[in-house]
Amino acid sequence: MGLKNYIQFLDVEKRFGPIVANHHVNFSVQQGTIHAIVGENGAGKSTIVKILFGLYPKDSGQIFIQDQEVHFTSPIEAKSHGIGMVHQHFMLSEPMTALDHFFLEENPTSLLKNFFPLKRKELLEELKQLSQKFNMPVPWMELVKNLPVGVQQRIEVLKILYKNANILILDEPTAALTPQEVKTFFEQLRFLKEKGKTILLITHKLNEVMSIADFVTVMRKGTTVSTKKVSELSESTLASLIVGTELKTIEKPGYQDLSHQKITLSVNNLSLTQKNKKILNNISFEIHAGEILGLCGVSGNGQSELIQALLCPQDQDYGGEILFLGEKTLLKKTKDLRKIQVTCLPENRLKQALLLDQNALQNFLMGFQYQNNFQKNGILNKEKILEKTKNAFQALDIHPKNFDLELKYFSGGNQQKLVVAREIQSQPKLLIAAQPTRGVDIGAIQTIHQELLKLKNQGTAILLISTELSEILSLSNRIMVIFDGQIKAVLKNQNLSEEELGRHMGGLS
Repeated sequence: MGLKNYIQFLDVEKRFGPIVANHHVNFSVQQGTIHAIVGENGAGKSTIVKILFGLYPKDSGQIFIQDQEVHFTSPIEAKSHGIGMVHQHFMLSEPMTALDHFFLEENPTSLLKNFFPLKRKELLEELKQLSQKFNMPVPWMELVKNLPVGVQQRIEVLKILYKNANILILDEPTAALTPQEVKTFFEQLRFLKEKGKTILLITHKLNEVMSIADFVTVMRKGTTVSTKKVSELSESTLASLIVGTELKTIEKPGYQDLSHQKITLSVNNLSLTQKNKKILNNISFEIHAGEILGLCGVSGNGQSELIQALLCPQDQDYGGEILFLGEKTLLKKTKDLRKIQVTCLPENRLKQALLLDQNALQNFLMGFQYQNNFQKNGILNKEKILEKTKNAFQALDIHPKNFDLELKYFSGGNQQKLVVAREIQSQPKLLIAAQPTRGVDIGAIQTIHQELLKLKNQGTAILLISTELSEILSLSNRIMVIFDGQIKAVLKNQNLSEEELGRHMGGLS
């Protein structure tokens, strides 16, 4: 199948100060294949592909493309060799149109060229042909901020294809996609492979590896453990290779009748109107103490607006009421909600939960200043916080265990585990858990699920919002489906399938 050793890594090493990110990385990628790279958070997956893309210089070792050794010192050099990369967090400007982003890809041959009018019509026609060729339709004149995540991802991939890339690096490409968007995206990847493209796929979703990849390389603690044909593996065998041991089975809670328990959260006829359009339409539901209520729906059907209404509503046209333990909380400030032990795992950890230029301890401190058991007269009990931090790092296996290290040097998965640990340690009575396992490895997913179930068993009410239907089905007692800003169904989690949930998510009963 294609050329052997089309891309080859030989004993590649990379350090960031005292942190060893990669050591003795050895594997090969064949041309015209989809090659997955998997491993726990901090295993070095993103680092090794960023070295290939010229974002980081390697400290030692060799990289070959078609038997020619390469030394990329910048992404510009990598792009000139036919390599493109789609990052986990998209590199798009929300106020710009899809079309405008492609002018940014142009490299003017002279300063004088910058003073000539942009050839918008010519570029638009060229992009229409490109998107048609690769079956990736895009509304080119629409602002990026108005486009679904799946379409934004197409723009990122087309930016690579526009530069004639033959090697595509995709870092967690399905992390923010719905099941329907993932299916479409995989169809597009298979088409790209048929066109001779070579795809490096970093993912934590083992079912996706089994579905789409030809080969898989497993990394652990910065080095390569194994490279195998996917057809020779089972999902459980692959999971064991990643974590180095067999994963334990977590008992699913399933449906429980908790109507006799006290109502922690009650939402009654909640509505939100924006620009004369109903974004949330008479939403009503209850969550009892010790219950996990799952919320699923196709992205853009009101989930984000519902989270905002529950936690930090802006000055908008709301109707209805929200009651926490009988107290009205609609339009309350976030700090006041934290004082009464309402916390959140937000959808976007980078924008809503973390300060990457601050160290791990400072990030862990955020929010504790509002809790009486961690402060006195407005002064934080640092020893108690430090003890909590140590316990949290141990419980969720957060690496590196260096509280003074700036958070930007932690992997995305370890950043997410820190957010989860922080909110769990605050002992909430109500937890809004939005995409709690986005971008984390199989072992961390299991740990986070165990922690959520532990909270549930201690009496915490949990609203779980996730695009992972397997996660919703594994953890929820009841499942609520949102469509077009309305709750279309509230289902007991008894013998429910992803297919049945998918029908409700599409507005079908």
